[in-house]
Amino acid sequence: MPADGPDPETPPRRSFWPRLGLVAVGLMALLSFGFRLADEPSFIDEWAYVSQGYFGPLWWEGRWNDQAWLEYPAIDLPPLPKYVIGAMLHLGGRPMPGRADAFAWYNNTATTFGDMDLLVWTRWPTVFLGAVGCMAVAAIGAMSFGPRAGVLAGVLLAINPLYRMHARRAMSDVPTEAFMLLALAVGLWGWRELMGGHRRGRAVLAIAGGAGTLAGLAALSKLSGGLATMTLVAWAALAVVVPGVSLGRKGLVFGSVILAGLVAFGTFILGNPVLTASPRLPEGAPDGVVNLAEQGVLGRTLAVMEHRSDVSRGAQEHPVFKAQGYPVNGLGAKLAVVGVQGFGRFGPLGPRTTDSIVRYDWAQDWGALLWGPIVMTGVIGAIGIGSRQRRAGQPPTAWAVLVQFAVGLATVLAFIPMAWDRYMLPIQSGAALLGAAAVSAVIGLIWRSKGPGDGTRG
Repeated sequence: MPADGPDPETPPRRSFWPRLGLVAVGLMALLSFGFRLADEPSFIDEWAYVSQGYFGPLWWEGRWNDQAWLEYPAIDLPPLPKYVIGAMLHLGGRPMPGRADAFAWYNNTATTFGDMDLLVWTRWPTVFLGAVGCMAVAAIGAMSFGPRAGVLAGVLLAINPLYRMHARRAMSDVPTEAFMLLALAVGLWGWRELMGGHRRGRAVLAIAGGAGTLAGLAALSKLSGGLATMTLVAWAALAVVVPGVSLGRKGLVFGSVILAGLVAFGTFILGNPVLTASPRLPEGAPDGVVNLAEQGVLGRTLAVMEHRSDVSRGAQEHPVFKAQGYPVNGLGAKLAVVGVQGFGRFGPLGPRTTDSIVRYDWAQDWGALLWGPIVMTGVIGAIGIGSRQRRAGQPPTAWAVLVQFAVGLATVLAFIPMAWDRYMLPIQSGAALLGAAAVSAVIGLIWRSKGPGDGTRG
């Protein structure tokens, strides 16, 4: 499968058009996500985040030892989206909720804390980050398969009904994806430069500082943002096994990724006082608060991870969710859900409105019969493009995209507890990249068949 040219492995020429393509993808996504934003129905979890907007002032005012950091709301929902929502409430002069509001929502999840106008106002940062995520995918695609494939990948993610829906909600899912994709775009640039022996200082800084910080922000948005760091580690492993690359270059990649992991964890600690708060607890403080206060950073990190695991198990055992058929148990059931729903109703050919209670539904999932083979064609093509890149003595960035997709898919299959739409998000960007590579190759073949010349310019 040919790339859309010029060869993605060669140093990029200074060109106005690839940059214009990235900007166009971002503007298109921004307009799509923001269009008639008030028409997006209110979702109960949005109000959970709004109710905890008070963590924003606690963080930026430096009240990092407040007891609130050890209470249930702080542990239950990730901090960064709450900071952003709190900032939007502050900037808009809207009422700032307090601790009582957060606990009120847990007592009754139908509780709201304002009108639709307030909710729409808090959604705009997610809209913006969603568009940035599409631009990041376009950049990854351009580095791996050429500029045309990059633009196609960004567009495919922007029109993906699952991604678009969550890009219109004041929640954590799309901010997590956006920071993760930004981390991988920066990391892939650094990986390519180090593997090719170019701009080593800037490449190390890009991976260790840029990708590491962005990966930390992804994890602060949601624990699944750890996929960014996992992918960087997988890229380091890929660098080790790629033949024809000097040990020195491989060592730089490996060392840069180790530094990126440390930076990511450091960012996670600095941005989450749950891990460091040391308040003076009053007599009669809840046992959970006291127990958490007695633990160090590592113990608290493990406690937060254990809490999320307990929440997932609790959802699987919830009688209402069981009756609705949401729990997914066993590898076979997970493969079926991901294969049918993940590439069907939640792929780019899926409907705008979905019903996840229906496990398999031809009306919603027919797109998997087209999108699945397109993505698989992209997988096969990426193997060939990466081989061609390697034979030319250049970094196999196409293989890096394959690794990215494989890490996301394997993680979803390993940990998905419920057939809920948001659990399918991590596979959408990788599928968009591979699907775009396949579609771009077909466009290139048609272009060349129409007349003389190489016809490979994207």
